[in-house]
Amino acid sequence: MLNDPNVKRLGTRGQRQNGVDLVGYRDRDPNQIVGIQCKLKSGRSRLSAREIHDEVKKALGYKPPLKEYFIVTTSKDDTKLTQLAQHLTQDQEAAGRRIHIEVWGWDTLQERIDQYDSAKQAFDPGFSPSIASQDRKLDVIAAVQERAATKDQISDLAIRIGRIGTDTLARLPTRIADREVTENLMRTLRRRGFVGTDVAAELAALAERVIDGDLSLASDAIRSEMCDRAARTKATATTLAVARQFRASAVAIDPSRDLFIADALLKEAEGDTDGALRLLKTRSDAEALAALLTALIRHRGADAALAWARAEGLKPSDLNPPGAMNFVLQQIEHGAFDDALVDIGHTPGEFFDECPGLRLLRAQLTLASILPSDQKAALFQGLPLNPRNLQLAAGARGQERIRAAAGEVSRFFKFIDRTEAA
Repeated sequence: MLNDPNVKRLGTRGQRQNGVDLVGYRDRDPNQIVGIQCKLKSGRSRLSAREIHDEVKKALGYKPPLKEYFIVTTSKDDTKLTQLAQHLTQDQEAAGRRIHIEVWGWDTLQERIDQYDSAKQAFDPGFSPSIASQDRKLDVIAAVQERAATKDQISDLAIRIGRIGTDTLARLPTRIADREVTENLMRTLRRRGFVGTDVAAELAALAERVIDGDLSLASDAIRSEMCDRAARTKATATTLAVARQFRASAVAIDPSRDLFIADALLKEAEGDTDGALRLLKTRSDAEALAALLTALIRHRGADAALAWARAEGLKPSDLNPPGAMNFVLQQIEHGAFDDALVDIGHTPGEFFDECPGLRLLRAQLTLASILPSDQKAALFQGLPLNPRNLQLAAGARGQERIRAAAGEVSRFFKFIDRTEAA
């Protein structure tokens, strides 16, 4: 994009280089120096305003002075961060220095990559003009299939399919493969915690498909994430070899992927529990905290895990969705129903879409709040109950809680119906 074949990397990731990872010239003009800072984010980690301020401050000390400065990140575009970059540009202009500052998230990066075939090839080795052409053919076929096909249309489809070739039919094009992986992944994750769901097996099967199956032309980021997730769920003493294979595939597909959680869980599966716990305690992002909570429950017991969470002041909102559900479940199992109700009430709304089981827990906790102490646990034992035997609190408050619980259950089933229909 800079029209400079000599753009170079300064040091390696993690080294301090005045906030600059890449440097080059705009149109080879020696007076137009451009600096780029790369911020890798994974899981629920996001680029923060504080990081932007810190990196810009360092970049302003780069010598010779930069004329343009880009912070590019794998986290999604954020309008607030874009506006922050604009304000910082204006602040420097007011101070007598002309420097253009930009923040590009992954949405912008994808758009830019798609504008350059060489960049597309670098980030998606499966891309080629011929495959792009085949993608367009498949789009035409998909559009035709949505309508009632005539005899002539069916014949035309057969001709087009023959032109595409058997190899392409065996492997879905990138755009379609990405959609297939994402939809299957979300469907599997939303069933966590329900009877009859084997998340580990489903994620492993999906990972096999992205490694060398029909989904192997999916984008590298999605394929690597899929292998990473499979490695985590298979990181047990009995399936350790399989977990290592998935971890190796994740690295081979995307060497830059952050495999911190998978590595910690593998260490635990290898028998080094203390090492795994020490490693997880070195990070405080939602993924790491959720993994640490689960590891503490497994090896130190729920009492110790909840004591640690209380000492740290953790709430479900500090964890990822499955971590939040695990946290609330542990409170319920230890009879802390009131605390669980308060915490689930402050759980982010999007968590309930990613883990629908949270909706049922909230409905049960709402009902439990109007039951005497000796009956609260009955709602969570999985046994059929006769409502007439429950001593529900009377009055307006009790009726309000019952309606709230009923509404929660209704929303749960509507969500499940939409998911299954999709």
